Amino acid sequence: NMSHSSGISVGEDLKTKFSEADKESSPTRLLIVQIENENLSVTREVDKQGGDQEDFKLISPAVPEVDPCYVLYRLDSFADTPCWLFILYVPSGARVRDRMMYASTRTAVKNDLCGSSVQFEYFASEAGELCFDELVKLRDGDASSVALSESEINALKEQNMETVWMLPQLHQ
Repeated sequence: NMSHSSGISVGEDLKTKFSEADKESSPTRLLIVQIENENLSVTREVDKQGGDQEDFKLISPAVPEVDPCYVLYRLDSFADTPCWLFILYVPSGARVRDRMMYASTRTAVKNDLCGSSVQFEYFASEAGELCFDELVKLRDGDASSVALSESEINALKEQNMETVWMLPQLHQ
């Protein structure tokens, strides 16, 4: 079982759940994955109601209000083949430690869990960014707003590190 910088790894039960959801016959549209007690688990599963675009509105009510999460959204007809969209969702009210944990575990989740089935990925910090337009921009190469590059991820981590170091000075 691969462990990464955060020490949090993808468990077998999560892999099983994803491979079930990944089957062509699966009714699953999206999975919400969260870190609980140093473990990754599916906290919500939502079934398809319509098409890729129509169902996108199901994401926003499914994400937690203040806690970060990973959103795995199944796309049936958006690309050439069925694939997954991977969203790192970190609401602005999230705790610094949680932000860092999700940012540093992201690669493990994406690679160990989904492998090559993830074709699109972006970062969102508010529910309003969980909209289909953002995904279309991403696909059509107009994604400066949401595409998450490694340098941005590192900046996010560093910025959070700074925040952590700044905290003690607030209490003086």
